Amino acid sequence: MVKSLDLDKRSVGPWAHFEMYLMKPENEHVGWISWINKQMFKLKKNPLTNHPMSRYIYVAHEDICTKLPEQGLIRIVDGEEHKEVKHIKGNLGEYAFYYIVEDFEDLNQTILPKPYLTKDEFLSRITQTWRRADDHPLFQKELAYNMLSCQKDFFGTGGVGVETFAPFGGRKTLDYLISSVNKMLPNNFKRKNNNYEFDFIKKNEDATSFFKKRNNPKTSELSYNNVGSLNKGKIRDIPVQIPLIFPEDVVSDKYTSSLKGIDVDILDYHLTALAIKPAILPKDIEKFSDLAMKTSEYVGKNYSEDSLILDSFSHLRIASAICRLNLTDKLTDSILSSAKNDIYKMFKQYADTYQDSLISGGNRFNISMDPMTSHRRLSTIANKTYKDVLDVYRMNKEIGYSWISTSELNTNYPGLLLMEALQELNNNNLILQRKNFSEVIVVNYQED
Repeated sequence: MVKSLDLDKRSVGPWAHFEMYLMKPENEHVGWISWINKQMFKLKKNPLTNHPMSRYIYVAHEDICTKLPEQGLIRIVDGEEHKEVKHIKGNLGEYAFYYIVEDFEDLNQTILPKPYLTKDEFLSRITQTWRRADDHPLFQKELAYNMLSCQKDFFGTGGVGVETFAPFGGRKTLDYLISSVNKMLPNNFKRKNNNYEFDFIKKNEDATSFFKKRNNPKTSELSYNNVGSLNKGKIRDIPVQIPLIFPEDVVSDKYTSSLKGIDVDILDYHLTALAIKPAILPKDIEKFSDLAMKTSEYVGKNYSEDSLILDSFSHLRIASAICRLNLTDKLTDSILSSAKNDIYKMFKQYADTYQDSLISGGNRFNISMDPMTSHRRLSTIANKTYKDVLDVYRMNKEIGYSWISTSELNTNYPGLLLMEALQELNNNNLILQRKNFSEVIVVNYQED
């Protein structure tokens, strides 16, 4: 095992199976696009890190650039190499390598080799330090979905948010959870990182930092686990998609020996899954309408807590994480069925545990898993932008348009401020977006 790891500083590994495949000489011109400017790009062998990266700077004509994906996996199939002398001193030289792109092909990530572990082995391995965890597959999946995250998409900044409950373990269990998860993550993922970041929220200051990072347009994926005792105002700012509830027999015995460092097999599976961008569409929201009704009926029949309602976009985030766990980018009928089943079980478990805490008291039951319909706390700029969006929405609605071009908004905010405001509205489930916020649509809005 490697005690700690920086993905950008690897020289001899450890590498994921797909990274080793893409570093073969015959795959020199295969990778994920990383744009330099509108006609130049490099190819990354892993979309989550800048190392390893192709030695070439690829130059494409404008007509080819219009066909290239923004972030996709491609293969350059035709072109010409050019070498430019940057510096000569004696017999030594420094060169820049360019490749003029004549043609390319889009690639599906299914061509890449699978990780060493199977899905079930991965679930077992990430919970190996907890006794009897294999007897609780839902507990294993809750932790996996938190780590596997979801991509940034029309529903907002990527990531899966978790609230951890330890009704039988207390503070020691939470501390051990933090330690065990951190030992599975490379250093890159535990610090500010626009590609993928995993945070534990332990105190109010962490919540403030999280809120800023999540509403930063540059942030791609930010998964997080709330293990702190926060005040109600901070809790409202932290949307939670699923609970992580420790079963009694998992924490009743002494923990098994902790991980000594990075498990390369876990890393292999984790990196492979995070490289997948599942195809989740706005219309997929409708596929979860029956689940929303089912969970609402369960709460209405058994409890009176208004806070026990998950918002509909949580389902899409978990569905994306389930696709990653299954190493596929397609939300198939079988995965959809599995997603619904898991979400309902998690929700039911949360509702039951929440009710038990009201009766007996206990640790870590301060979350309100609501759709944020009447408790939003928006910044001043986001509030003003939302009013502008609604003004255009009402006008367009009269003539049958639904998507709004952000160029129509009556705002004088600089581009970055406007993007931050729109990102905040998107993260609060007030709007959906497409084409990098060039178009938005209003959701969860009713006329008075």
